[in-house]
Amino acid sequence: MASVFILALMGQISIAMLHLDKARPHIAAMAILTTSIVLIMFLIGASEGPFQPPIYVSSDPIARVLQQVPAPGETPAATASAPAKGI
Repeated sequence: MASVFILALMGQISIAMLHLDKARPHIAAMAILTTSIVLIMFLIGASEGPFQPPIYVSSDPIARVLQQVPAPGETPAATASAPAKGI
């Protein structure tokens, strides 16, 4: 989030310096950039906690994958996923 804020600040400064002599393009450019930055910050903030309400993504698929994958250092069961020999 901090990187988006720094990028927004630098963009605002560059646009402000670019349109110093023309008021209407200056206001339009600042409004467009500010609106887009606010939207980006809202989207980042909304998805920052994906497993928490109000935007909830279930963690059940991840839990099922973790149950099937052996832990580091653990030997996987040889018969669980190995194809039968001689067929």
